[in-house]
Amino acid sequence: MNSITARNKSEKRFKMYGKVAVTVAISFLVILLYNIFSSGISAFKQTYVAVQLDIPANLDKKTLNPRSELNKSFLKMFPDLQSRAEKRAALSLLSKGARYEFKDLLLNNEGKDLNGYYWFLASSDLDMYIKGTVKRQGDTAGRIDEYQMKLIDILQSKI
Repeated sequence: MNSITARNKSEKRFKMYGKVAVTVAISFLVILLYNIFSSGISAFKQTYVAVQLDIPANLDKKTLNPRSELNKSFLKMFPDLQSRAEKRAALSLLSKGARYEFKDLLLNNEGKDLNGYYWFLASSDLDMYIKGTVKRQGDTAGRIDEYQMKLIDILQSKI
């Protein structure tokens, strides 16, 4: 009888150890999944830049060059830009895909006025800064230089 009692106690301990191990494994899995999703949720958000457009309805939108028209409209928001390097720095805040968004906007609004602010995809550097992935260090943040940071501050003040 003594060996059966000891065997039963040993079996109960073994079952308890198994339940504790499964509970610990599930706890670590939950912690791991939480860390993955909490740090990766920002990937499902995108940053956009508001660009003020003033395109009359009587203008044939099919003949417009979407890239140059978007660039002109965006640069009008910063009237104090002088040099080519300053303009290039400002335009680098827009994504390469912004011109395609602008082209779609032109095609979908043929015969309509495009007045006011319209939102276009921001560059990846600006996106990382806005999301907080890249922290501001003085007048720079990651690959954003001092001049671009001034332009970002101007854009944020207009919102």
